[in-house]
Amino acid sequence: MKKQAYFLGAAALTLASVTFTPSAGAAIVSANSEGYGLFVNLDVLNSNLLSVTTPAGISGTAPAPYSLNNALLDLNAGATILGVQAHASADTINGSANSNVDGSAGSKTTGASGGVEDLNINVDLLSILGLESLLELDNLTLSSSAEITGDYGNLTASGGANITSLSLSILGQDIQVDANAGANSFIDLNALGLIGATLILNEQIADCSDSFCSMTVNALRLSLNGLAGLFDTDIIIGHAYAEMSAENISAVPVPAAVWLFGSAMVGLAGFSRRKTSASEA
Repeated sequence: MKKQAYFLGAAALTLASVTFTPSAGAAIVSANSEGYGLFVNLDVLNSNLLSVTTPAGISGTAPAPYSLNNALLDLNAGATILGVQAHASADTINGSANSNVDGSAGSKTTGASGGVEDLNINVDLLSILGLESLLELDNLTLSSSAEITGDYGNLTASGGANITSLSLSILGQDIQVDANAGANSFIDLNALGLIGATLILNEQIADCSDSFCSMTVNALRLSLNGLAGLFDTDIIIGHAYAEMSAENISAVPVPAAVWLFGSAMVGLAGFSRRKTSASEA
């Protein structure tokens, strides 16, 4: 009987130590980020006048880890269509994207940045409607960053914009811009008579839960839609985006251990019956 009790206790201990050992824990399973300094899209009478995203291709997906950086020097681009002339120039436009997500457990980080130095954008209407200038963005130097860090249940988003200098004029009206603008500073251009125009400084959009977290930061975002459908403009300067997804796999029984323990119990039961029969005989 002592040997039987010993064997039963050992089998139970084996089940406790093997069966309920977690097969995996929390881990960041994927990440994505992108950064660029400038996006400009200008349509005139439903015809595209200018479309620029630079630096292009600064985006990554993990796993595996990545670190991407690029800068465009001395941008000089322009186009003319239907009497409207657009021109963009800059000393430097840069973007970066990085992540250390490799599929293993533990806290991870994914981030991105984008910015410009001495950017100038001018859109002239020439003789249309008797107006000379639609848009002037002069001497822009600004940047943005976005970062996600943590693990399942503890994902955190952070980021912000840095505006060093900015001069803005729309339809000949100078727009006052605060270089120290707080998050999501909205400037009501409609109140200035610029119907269909919106300007957001230090735009920040975060979306986080236990298993997912994302962060978007645009240092400057300007949209112009007006003059009876004459033009449609969307400008983003200093863009950064980052996201991470996590999973938490709970402890589960190991099927092989369950079957092993079950077989041991059946064997013990048979052994016990044989011992009882032998003693009664």
